[in-house]
Amino acid sequence: MKTITLFTLGTETDAHYMLALGDRLQQQGHAVRLAAASEFQPLARKLGLSFQPLDVAREIRNQKSEIKNFTRLQRGGQKSPPLLQQIQQLAENSSLMVVHKPYLPLVQMLTPLPCPAMGVALQAEEAFSRFGQKRGLLRRLISWIKSNGSKSIQPHIPTLYNFSPQLLAGQPASHPHLTGQWAIPDSLLWQLSGRAPSPGLSDWLYRGGRPVFFDFSQAPEAEREPLLKMVNELSRKMGFRAILCTSWANCEEGALQRDVFHVKSPVQEWLFQQCAAVVHYRQSNKLPEAIRAGIPSILCASDAAAGSWGQILRHHGIGIHLRKEPPTAASLEAALEEALRLTMQYKAKAMGKALREEDGLEYAAKAIGRQVEQVLVAVAV
Repeated sequence: MKTITLFTLGTETDAHYMLALGDRLQQQGHAVRLAAASEFQPLARKLGLSFQPLDVAREIRNQKSEIKNFTRLQRGGQKSPPLLQQIQQLAENSSLMVVHKPYLPLVQMLTPLPCPAMGVALQAEEAFSRFGQKRGLLRRLISWIKSNGSKSIQPHIPTLYNFSPQLLAGQPASHPHLTGQWAIPDSLLWQLSGRAPSPGLSDWLYRGGRPVFFDFSQAPEAEREPLLKMVNELSRKMGFRAILCTSWANCEEGALQRDVFHVKSPVQEWLFQQCAAVVHYRQSNKLPEAIRAGIPSILCASDAAAGSWGQILRHHGIGIHLRKEPPTAASLEAALEEALRLTMQYKAKAMGKALREEDGLEYAAKAIGRQVEQVLVAVAV
């Protein structure tokens, strides 16, 4: 029996999404293979999935902007690299290839393929990037999806988007391209990451009120002292407890002060559900988890994706966007006061409940299963 091949060259987060999708497809009775960088093989084996390690060129590994240049070079007549040969072999032994959307150009180079291929967009930014800083993101994205969906290797096979239609339209909606937000179960996520909440963190959480989470994982070491000082002063002045997530050297997990706890492990939705608000500094990749957890977000970032997320936060009244990096103590204090008010807390809680009632991962798995069935019928005929 031929397998469904899940293909990604992305980050650990991207691989975790693909592994969760593979696990769900396997539960539905499909044979599944993950094709990714070799470092993810132990995780695939842990879930009982077949695995194909890929020879990933340094120029394209997690550098999605370099893929077009890579494909241009190959079309210029250079010898086909090992990666393209592997993709060809995978296609010959697959009933369907599910390709992480930024890497579709690599697969397109081999068209026509021996099997159908469909795309899957794992990050919200993969949809936002189509619109840049243009106004009216919500209307534009909805209009684009309704008019022609997304272009894929074969036009009749859509790209599935790991995104909730409720974040776009403000009300429940159904469209085949929007699966709803994927949620990796905590038990599976802890198994993939190898890290569950420490006893120290669990004990600290249940000894006081709900803290504010500060995601400083992208903050450079040079900003360490001013950011720590700002959090400490705001914590004392406003009376909240704080969790800091950083990658700073010589800063181990544990209580920095009585009301400030430091973590380094990846954030999970379980942890957000114990918090009152999340401050996202210089990044927006954890926003979907915070929204799904039902708590307000304060986004301190200025890139294109942050602008798109800022529109969504304002539209639904579930967060604040501060464009200045780093924010001033006064602006962050004002944003925290607004985020901790009952009005925004209520709106964020309602949105979180609505998103948790979706099962985007199940929706995507069923859509892929239906596509496989159509392929089998076509072959039989």
